[in-house]
Amino acid sequence: MALYLLLILRKEQTVFELTLHLSNDTSFYVCSATPRKLKPTEIEQLKAKQIAPRKVIKEKGDSIFLANTSGLNWDLLPLEKGGYRLYLLHGTTKHGVIPIGDDYAFDFDKDMNILSWRRFHRSFLEQPITMNGEEITEVIHSHTPMTPYFTTTDIANYMLYGCDLYGIKRFSVLSTAFADTSYLTTFDVENMKLTSTVYTVK
Repeated sequence: MALYLLLILRKEQTVFELTLHLSNDTSFYVCSATPRKLKPTEIEQLKAKQIAPRKVIKEKGDSIFLANTSGLNWDLLPLEKGGYRLYLLHGTTKHGVIPIGDDYAFDFDKDMNILSWRRFHRSFLEQPITMNGEEITEVIHSHTPMTPYFTTTDIANYMLYGCDLYGIKRFSVLSTAFADTSYLTTFDVENMKLTSTVYTVK
């Protein structure tokens, strides 16, 4: 289940509420424009969402390398074990491209102390959705040993920019990080499935 709230911060109450119920068998949504007070857990998560980016900038800002600062998305998720994970995703304001890279994750404990962090890509690409005047049907990029496999941030940007905006249904990552083997991992949007093909390097 996913919950999206439009709210008034100073009153700590909702203006609009959208709940998505997702499963393999059926999916539906419920929306409500009836105001309600935020639950204690929602207030806690709201405060964490406000604190987390400021903590990252203050404590890890010198370690974050970005091609530019336009189109940045800060997305905070509560973890099952407690604490939070903050994703920094680099979006784009340009039309006709899919952003790849400039993405980070920061893990926090329940007191909002940064426990660990990682950088997923070393660079930032804006992949055009057309080539030689024709629309592409699949996007592929390669990964270095730093992050050899398909990442959650790859899927997030592919779903938002590639699938939702431009209808592209297949996205692949080529991993050449291993001495004698390469992996081509493909995300099939229609089946919501990842598959890998192994290639032996001679």
